[in-house]
Amino acid sequence: MYDDESKWLMLAEVIEHYKLQGIEHFYLYVKDYDNYTYKLINDYVRSGDAEVIFFRTERNRPGNEWQPVGIQDCLQRSRHHSRYVIFSDLDERLTPNGKFHLNGYVREVMQSYTAMYFRPRRILRTTPVPLLYKGRETLLLHLPTLVFTNTTKISPTGTLDKCIVDPTKVFIMDVHNVAVFFSESSSIFFVPPDDAIIRQKNAEDLPYVSTDFGRCIDGSSEYLLPKIASNLVS
Repeated sequence: MYDDESKWLMLAEVIEHYKLQGIEHFYLYVKDYDNYTYKLINDYVRSGDAEVIFFRTERNRPGNEWQPVGIQDCLQRSRHHSRYVIFSDLDERLTPNGKFHLNGYVREVMQSYTAMYFRPRRILRTTPVPLLYKGRETLLLHLPTLVFTNTTKISPTGTLDKCIVDPTKVFIMDVHNVAVFFSESSSIFFVPPDDAIIRQKNAEDLPYVSTDFGRCIDGSSEYLLPKIASNLVS
């Protein structure tokens, strides 16, 4: 979590959405938060649903530069106790088409694969999150899944996908895909949109997000993370 927008409603929706889909535990990576959101974070920690990792303010940097740090940390934390891991932002919901729960679908598919890639459909958020919860009316007027329906087409494969992976078989994660597997025999399942997609709720003024994260600074097409990995294991 980063930037100054109130986050409590997005946080509540994403956690409750995934709990309904059979997800059992959450890692929350937090840089910026308001006091009201902080109360909700603590509630999820006390209930045992989540662990929270606060990024250090004395080593401050722009929030989005903490994202790759959180991704690698989550991969390492989950490796020894989670069978599968979702890498997802606060504004994203991996959403089945209604025929099954995500938990059961993933367990079935991942018997034969190492990672699953989901394609996104962007949903335009045209109003900010309210600062406070004031009863049922707040949800009816502001709950993102209920009120925002202006969507894009489903993006092509490889366009800001998000992943579910077996953490014991992944060495390094990129933001939108696996950078390095432990084994060259690892395989990826590209989820058909008829089965499930990412519903990504973007703010109206969100700038275009570059897909070139991780490329070498010399501008070459070779990605940086696999290059680092080859140096580590050589």
